[in-house]
Amino acid sequence: MFKCKMCGMCCRNIKRYKNEIYPILKGLLGDAIPNLDIEENNGVCAHLTEDNKCSIYGQRPVLCNTEKMFDLLSIALGVTKNKLYKAQILSCEINKKHLNTHENEDK
Repeated sequence: MFKCKMCGMCCRNIKRYKNEIYPILKGLLGDAIPNLDIEENNGVCAHLTEDNKCSIYGQRPVLCNTEKMFDLLSIALGVTKNKLYKAQILSCEINKKHLNTHENEDK
């Protein structure tokens, strides 16, 4: 199981998901992944609370549910969920760097 650290980086980087990651997932999974309809405010998910929790956690989109996404991707890609967990950890680090870079550019 992926151990989310609840840093909120993925929720603060919705534009990256919409523009870069979602099109790849849609190409791989087709109709298994519904349209990405995440409300955002300047790239931040509108459902992210101040304490980095999701205000719609029980009804969050499939993209935001790592276990459901890993189940779908494991089948589509023919890889183990363990490999996907490792990839997600790297993705978290990339999100942190990406977000920090853009925050520094804005200053």
